[in-house]
Amino acid sequence: MAGSSDLVNNVIFLTITGRAAGKEIHMPYTEKKIIIGDIMEVMRYHSTKGGSVQRGEKEKASTPAQKKANEIRTGNELWRVIYINFDGQQGDQFNTFTFAEDIGEEDARKEWRNFTRRVRRYLKKNGLPDLKYVYTLEKQGRWHIHAVMNGIPLKDLTKLWGRGAFRRPYWIKQTTTGI
Repeated sequence: MAGSSDLVNNVIFLTITGRAAGKEIHMPYTEKKIIIGDIMEVMRYHSTKGGSVQRGEKEKASTPAQKKANEIRTGNELWRVIYINFDGQQGDQFNTFTFAEDIGEEDARKEWRNFTRRVRRYLKKNGLPDLKYVYTLEKQGRWHIHAVMNGIPLKDLTKLWGRGAFRRPYWIKQTTTGI
């Protein structure tokens, strides 16, 4: 493991002087600190004074700006998961698995589950560490899977996949500034 993750939440109050009224206005913010190994992220969010408020039911679609912010947040969360779980020391790799035939999404997910079972059996049989992976399923032409996983010899991984094309992996190496 590359490190552990700690999450620290504090409420801080920033003082802003209002021009029209000429008096001080206190605006509460929540500060979120995420510490992963030797990296610390600090984010500040405007919050309601005195604590949390339950979010109401969604009434309208997200704006393009909000969708972009959500994509960035999701990408950051994925980066953290990868950074914590894959240290690059055991041949960790980014792979692309493509299906030879045109199948549906549900069948693609089922085939992925079967593949991970085969890999787990292989690892256990050969006395290797248990399988760790993060994946996403995508369709561009045919369904394919992008996965970050712990190291498995290339020839064995190709044989275990057996469902179509397998793109040569990118090997993961960690530095102090990330992956």
